[in-house]
Amino acid sequence: MSVSPESDTYGAHVGAGEHVEYSLTEVGESLRPIIEAMKTWGNHYRNEHES
Repeated sequence: MSVSPESDTYGAHVGAGEHVEYSLTEVGESLRPIIEAMKTWGNHYRNEHES
């Protein structure tokens, strides 16, 4: 059985059993700098506001 939800940003491949591997498409990879910037901002915000 193979379930492969398709998206412009990611793809999926069902392996043995219930194992599913996800990977980014070219469009998804183009979002990486934005996601990394959000991660950096989040870490900075958390560190500034921890009590």
